Amino acid sequence: MPTVSPPATVSSSQRSPRTASSFLALALLGLVACQPAERAGAPVTAPPVEAVPARTGSLPLVERLSGTVFAENQVALYAEVSGRVAEIFVNNGDTVAAGTPLLRLQDDSAREQVRQAEASLRIEEARMRQAQTRLAEIDAQTRRIAALGDRNLVSDVELETLAAQRASAAADVDLVEAQVERAASTVAERQDILARSIVRAPVAGSIGNRDAELGMQVTPSTRLFTLGNLDRVTVRINLTDTMLRYIAVGQPVR
Repeated sequence: MPTVSPPATVSSSQRSPRTASSFLALALLGLVACQPAERAGAPVTAPPVEAVPARTGSLPLVERLSGTVFAENQVALYAEVSGRVAEIFVNNGDTVAAGTPLLRLQDDSAREQVRQAEASLRIEEARMRQAQTRLAEIDAQTRRIAALGDRNLVSDVELETLAAQRASAAADVDLVEAQVERAASTVAERQDILARSIVRAPVAGSIGNRDAELGMQVTPSTRLFTLGNLDRVTVRINLTDTMLRYIAVGQPVR
């Protein structure tokens, strides 16, 4: 029976450099044979290269930073009375003149109070006209009685009674006049409250940071708008310690 001898093994220390080179050449030939025919014959092109003269200098450093813009004469606007926002007349960026309406609060209650105050004023004015008419009648009667008194046709008691009636009528006129002044003051106060339901611009400028929204319940401590003059602005930027090494006063900003 024939016998098969096992293949001889060769250690790495026994392999010669010539044998390793043969193996490398065979591997490269195998890779070339595996390439497609069209790629094997494709021309090899070099990438374009532009040669320029070398020069020394410093590269411009541009740093993009974000900050907060503050306008000149910047003011925060608040409502003078509490209420719910009914209308907003401006938006961010709008330019307004002094006195321009910016926002209106619901004013149904304030309008009703104005109507009631005006009605009370009309009542007091009517009472004042009545008191003045009564005083005028007593004055006329006094003149007639005085003419009769010169002819001794009336008694002293009648003259004294008439004088007392006139003094009382004059006092009624003074009282009603004071009540009319008080009612007029109440009307002015109610009208002032109604006028405060409209927030107006105190100065000319541009609207920014609009915090007011329709239906929002506001109080005198609720900020509604920020108003400022954008012709001159200041930008506040927070810098790190590293930025302070290359940012200095006088550098251009755009």
